[in-house]
Amino acid sequence: MVSISGMPVIRGVFLLLACALAGCSTLHGGTARPPIEVVTTLRQADVRVRSVFDRLARANVGHCAAVRPEIGLILFTPGQYDAGYRDALRTLYGTTARLGVEAVLPGSPAASAGLRSGDAITAIDGAPIPEESGVALLDAATEQMEQAAADGKATLTVRDADGERSAMIVPRRTCDAYIDLKVDDDRDAGTDGKTIQLTTGLLNMVPSDDQLAAVIAHEFAHIVLRHPERMESADVGTGLFAGIGKNGAIVRRTEREADELSVFLMANAGFDPHAAAAFWRGPGRKLGGFLSDGTHAGADERAELLDSMVPRLSGQDDEFWEKLIASRDRPLR
Repeated sequence: MVSISGMPVIRGVFLLLACALAGCSTLHGGTARPPIEVVTTLRQADVRVRSVFDRLARANVGHCAAVRPEIGLILFTPGQYDAGYRDALRTLYGTTARLGVEAVLPGSPAASAGLRSGDAITAIDGAPIPEESGVALLDAATEQMEQAAADGKATLTVRDADGERSAMIVPRRTCDAYIDLKVDDDRDAGTDGKTIQLTTGLLNMVPSDDQLAAVIAHEFAHIVLRHPERMESADVGTGLFAGIGKNGAIVRRTEREADELSVFLMANAGFDPHAAAAFWRGPGRKLGGFLSDGTHAGADERAELLDSMVPRLSGQDDEFWEKLIASRDRPLR
């Protein structure tokens, strides 16, 4: 799969806390932390990552091959968490319902409808929530909400300490893509063409939201340009010998194109486009292992390329961006 460091990605919302229980996957490493602290920190991290991605995806909706309705909810289910975290969930959210609201993105349709962190969701457009459990429930519930919202509105039945109520949500359009945060000390990000996966190990080393946007925008650019799908059609491998011969030339091309387009996507969303080069001159230098397979340029080369893209944002070079995006409809050769 296409990635910063060769990490393959699979669909699903990840909060893998079993390792955290043993003390090996706290967000900042080191010894195990109290469950309530881990759960609270994870919620903050989820909101940070999702908020940055949401800005990128909505601002660039006109450049995406497919769109979907978006309501601005981050969901949780106790089945995501090891049993040792259930009391912490009850303390933080006031509920251990099968499906709940972890967070509401500020300014989102869900926020306008009055949804709050800790709300339990019991029905979607009058239909019961899916029967699945754990991560499968989150995926199924997200799909059910999007199907309900496809006609311009969705009604959620929610319950809190004051009782049950209905909330009608009018969605907004966004690119048909998702982002997951995986609790893992490895410093990785990647995409399968639909979902971006980012590890907490990488998140923790990114000092600003502008630089985080640079990391996410690179993976998002792969989705906009349909790189994973086109690489699969071209029979491009991503294993040990990915950097060799024609295979390597195609992978290097997709990585360069993703770097180029990432600056455009960032600027459209109001992020500082200079932050992309700053990442590779700063924390990105610590990502050393992935360079050895020959599929990615070095940190200095990437920073120089990213810097060279910024002047093209002046409005005098729109043809460059149009041609780059239009290339997604051509096979990789």
